[in-house]
Amino acid sequence: RRRRRDAVLGPEAQRPVEDREHLSGVGRLEERGDLQPQRENAQLLAAGGELHLDLRLEALVDGIHVSGTIRVAAAVQCRRCLKVSEAPVHLDLGETFLYPGEGEADEPYRVVDEQIDLEPAVRDAVMLALPLNPLCTDGCRGLCTTCGADLNEVDCGHSQDPVDIRWAGLEQLRRSLEE
Repeated sequence: RRRRRDAVLGPEAQRPVEDREHLSGVGRLEERGDLQPQRENAQLLAAGGELHLDLRLEALVDGIHVSGTIRVAAAVQCRRCLKVSEAPVHLDLGETFLYPGEGEADEPYRVVDEQIDLEPAVRDAVMLALPLNPLCTDGCRGLCTTCGADLNEVDCGHSQDPVDIRWAGLEQLRRSLEE
């Protein structure tokens, strides 16, 4: 029996996948996507953003293999101007949730009380796919180092030339001589 659904998820509640209900027997496949992130992880979503999952669950001898794709508009903070912007993320997921007593004790994803919690696996995959130094735009000018104004919105008139602190003493001497 196979079922395929493309899920659109919002930041409301979580619906666990129960092993006995959906995957009774090795080799049985179930594809579903009616899961939603918990509230504390919803901050990863951009305002009004949705998490789209297209997942396939497969029963194995030692656990449940989850594979599929994740599409999300993640909220990231620009490293220059600190504005929150949207970063589209599209990635593949492939994780195995092991039954109790299987594999190493420190495996991150396990079947607990005949349920699997997909949220940590999805969150980890999305977090690793986010850019390390996100920018709101390629031409972002950042913040003024003197007054903190957003240089994308206003020209504050301060010099944005980088100051080398090794020459700070000479710069002070030059200013005092000019006065």
